[in-house]
Amino acid sequence: MYAAALFAVTFVLSVALLRQRGRIWPAARPLLLVSALLAVGVSVAFASFALRHFTRLCPYCLIIYAVSCLLLVSVSRICLRRRAIRRWLVAMRARSQAVIDATLLTATCFILALASQVGVYWRASMDAACELPSGMPPQPTIRHPFGDAPSRLVLIFADPACTRCRKEVHVLRQSLAKFVERSAETPWSGAELWVYPMPLDACDTSQSSQWFVDREGKPLTNSDARDHNACLAARAIECIAEMSPQHGLTAFGELYHLQDTSPPFFTFEKIESALRFTVEPKLDAAALKACVDSRATNNRLDAYQRYFAEWCQQRRNGVCSVPQAFVVPILGGVPRMDRAVPADSLQKILHTLQSELH
Repeated sequence: MYAAALFAVTFVLSVALLRQRGRIWPAARPLLLVSALLAVGVSVAFASFALRHFTRLCPYCLIIYAVSCLLLVSVSRICLRRRAIRRWLVAMRARSQAVIDATLLTATCFILALASQVGVYWRASMDAACELPSGMPPQPTIRHPFGDAPSRLVLIFADPACTRCRKEVHVLRQSLAKFVERSAETPWSGAELWVYPMPLDACDTSQSSQWFVDREGKPLTNSDARDHNACLAARAIECIAEMSPQHGLTAFGELYHLQDTSPPFFTFEKIESALRFTVEPKLDAAALKACVDSRATNNRLDAYQRYFAEWCQQRRNGVCSVPQAFVVPILGGVPRMDRAVPADSLQKILHTLQSELH
């Protein structure tokens, strides 16, 4: 942001210097030198920080450093030969109105350019989501760390209408209750659990579902997920996890009991009743309904599904379905999806966790 504002002002000063007229012209040379000195000073500060903390410098930053140095060399030759700084200071002490106006106008342009860009970035950051490295999926709403500094992530994708997913999530909850609550050293020590509601039905009905296909172009949509409103259940799970983070996984597991009801398994009335009875007695039904119908919840679910579809399309062999899990190592503080170990059952997950633990 600083560089953009600085170079915008430098460009305006350079144009004024070339034209040799305009409101900024009386102070163009000394102000160009001041801008060049600021650019080099900040470049030195940023470069020294980058060299201490990063393994390499970004090409964009190197270009800025080089341009700053070239600017200083070029402007120094112009200003020193004409003693521009000395004349500028003399004019300022003499209260030359043209020089003072040019200086204040340049400073105002710089401040406005910087402030407007800060405002734009701040507004954009309100809706922005950081992209995780190494092909990582977006962070889910259901996250449970087991330790202060996790060394691996366990990612689980499960469909609320899937019978096998029901079994695996049930065994997962039993495993967590057995190991985490009753033992200090467990396979889950140093892990962080990420759980994704993953209906096998494209949930964003506002657009075509042609992207929701496997490597061979066959639809990933499953009739059970579509007929039993799995997308509605997934949205409700996301909302419970958002409203009450500690209850997200519990809600996921409890909604599987609705598979024992008459079809369709998932309606809002059934979901509300199940969650109120087993998860949150003080559930705010109106807030839950608003969250389920919100665009933000829809977008989160769509992001999960798009990642899953892209992963399926990159697989060279094997059936692409749920439940699907990954054990992802964290190396140097960075999750490495390229070194993830895939698994389709809790038994395989625990085996991978135990092998990495030892």
